[in-house]
Amino acid sequence: MNRKSNIVRFAAVLALMALAVFAVWRAAESGRAEDSAGKERKLPEVERANPYTVIGGARCQPRPNQESLLVIGTDCHGPLVDIEDKDEEGTIRSDTLLLLVVNKQEDTYAIIPINRNTMVPIRSLEKDGSVLTVTDAQICFAYAGGYTREQSLENAVWTVSEYLYGFPIDNALAFSLDAIGVLNHAVGGVEVKIEDDFSQADPSLRKGETVRLTDEQADAFVHGRMTVADGTNENRMSRQEAFLSAWGEQMRKQYKDSADDAANVLDELGDLMYTDMRKSDLSRFLKAFISNKDLGVYEIEGRAAEDGFFGWATFTPDEKSKEKAAMSVLFEPVPQQ
Repeated sequence: MNRKSNIVRFAAVLALMALAVFAVWRAAESGRAEDSAGKERKLPEVERANPYTVIGGARCQPRPNQESLLVIGTDCHGPLVDIEDKDEEGTIRSDTLLLLVVNKQEDTYAIIPINRNTMVPIRSLEKDGSVLTVTDAQICFAYAGGYTREQSLENAVWTVSEYLYGFPIDNALAFSLDAIGVLNHAVGGVEVKIEDDFSQADPSLRKGETVRLTDEQADAFVHGRMTVADGTNENRMSRQEAFLSAWGEQMRKQYKDSADDAANVLDELGDLMYTDMRKSDLSRFLKAFISNKDLGVYEIEGRAAEDGFFGWATFTPDEKSKEKAAMSVLFEPVPQQ
């Protein structure tokens, strides 16, 4: 785990948090999120035989007064919809996974980014939601495990929770890739410097130039991977951070005095977003963001490689780094009797 001090990366995460909070607020306003009087949410709890988790040989428990939100950026173009036939329609994976944890008492928050290539056990589900198979694969396939949006959200939450020692995740929020263009348009085009070779992906993005992105360029800048630079996920993650950093700064300047006005920016997202969050859950996330009391970004370090059979890019976390991130943000030692 590395406590990030790089201002660009830090601002990127702030921007992503803003996106999550404002989008959830608008979702609740439009009726997609359940009210507190509605149905109980169905996000699965990770069942444990003991009321504690063992991390690094020590008994630990979740920190008190916390609430968590898993932000999922998918590789889906168009609306996030249920899938009838995966063979014909394909599956939707998560290119971005980010866990936001808010302390409800102190109005502080911290971020744990999850590398999409992290190799973990992935559940594939039947149409009725039962587990069909469990296979070691990239964590981005957890969202692809379901048939409905609800199943996909739940499966991603369950997988990330398992990966993080059973930490209970309260809420989740998924975005379509096409939301990028909407967000770019909302601020009149995000201004970024082109650091990579886009000659194959989008020749209008010339290396070394600073450009105000069109909506189409924004899609190529944020999503392009195989035909950009070295084709790695790590390279794409750095561009996502640059985009979100610039977008967040522009949003803050335009809407620094009114979160409600900022939420109105996302009216056009519609089915480009899906969340399980209820109206009663929103105020704490919004309050924490406005307070600007951040505790930083805690990135899990590890080793990037390639799967010898499938040729997939893989990421193996350093267990000590993961333990440090978990103990810094999610857990605390169980008091000795």
